[in-house]
Amino acid sequence: MKISVIIPAYNVEKYIEETLDSVCNSTYKDYEIILINDGSTDRTDEICKKYSEKHKEITYLTQKNQGVSAARNQGIKYAKGDWIIFVDADDKIEKNFFDFISNYSLEYDILFFGDKQSNNEKDIEIKKDDFGLKKAIVNSTITGEKISEKLAHIQLASPCAKAYRRDFLLKNHVKFPVGIKIGEDLLFNLQCYIVMKKGLFCREQVYNVTVRPGSASHRYYSDFINIDMDFQKTMLNILKKHKVYEEYKRAVYKSTVYGFWKILIQRIYVQQNHENNKQRYRLLKQVRENEIYDSAFKGITFKEIHVDEKFSKKQKLVLYLIKLKLISIAHKFIVLWDKKRMQAKL
Repeated sequence: MKISVIIPAYNVEKYIEETLDSVCNSTYKDYEIILINDGSTDRTDEICKKYSEKHKEITYLTQKNQGVSAARNQGIKYAKGDWIIFVDADDKIEKNFFDFISNYSLEYDILFFGDKQSNNEKDIEIKKDDFGLKKAIVNSTITGEKISEKLAHIQLASPCAKAYRRDFLLKNHVKFPVGIKIGEDLLFNLQCYIVMKKGLFCREQVYNVTVRPGSASHRYYSDFINIDMDFQKTMLNILKKHKVYEEYKRAVYKSTVYGFWKILIQRIYVQQNHENNKQRYRLLKQVRENEIYDSAFKGITFKEIHVDEKFSKKQKLVLYLIKLKLISIAHKFIVLWDKKRMQAKL
């Protein structure tokens, strides 16, 4: 059973060697690495060439900078394994990851594994057994319909710490959406979950995530509102194309409200935004009145906000006020609230 490892690389000279070493040190040897340099301008190309010359398992590809989605799609195109896994160029895997994959049958479309997070100072372990779902389901089979309950949960959104059966991806023409700056991982997996007939949640923690402040999910974008709107529209188009919008409607509401919160903390109420409070209030009001977010706040219930573990009590209070269109009160509360604390848990 062959395993294909797809690693996109862009300006990761500080991390790529440790990543490649972690893969090349795997105890299971029937694997290939598809390494794609996405137009790096640092020493990434030099390092990747050195490793590809040293390790026959590595197929090294280069392309003009097109983004991680285009790079991963290129990897899928060249992969020849029974299983495909995606590894980010600043993460690492456990040496027995492939052994676990080889023990599972090809009857499954996707294998879900546990992961750990590190900020280079201390390890932050994620629960092994819940994946954001209501009940522990490790070592259990699951369908995409069940996953839709917590669609935006980070472990379900990320393509890492998973193994995808290659012919499942090819048969269903699943690709990463190109041109989406944030959320492309979730949109890829959404396509998978819609058509997935049988997945398996596995107990093993085999993937090590490095959390970096400069990563896309932690970066300030002046056009973050348009970025999130593009994501929301693309998600709706995928669901409507597959005629499953009604089945995923609850998940869409939750994901859109979560996107609204990210707009608050990464665009409106963030230190890099030098607009005054009056301008911030107007922007908050404008976004809340947008049809995409208005529909989500109308559709989501207070209970669904209340039980969401992603949000603290104060964060939930802000969302309650915004749901009720008490924008002025919500704005004043946020201004009085320490902005750093506002981002806690997210």
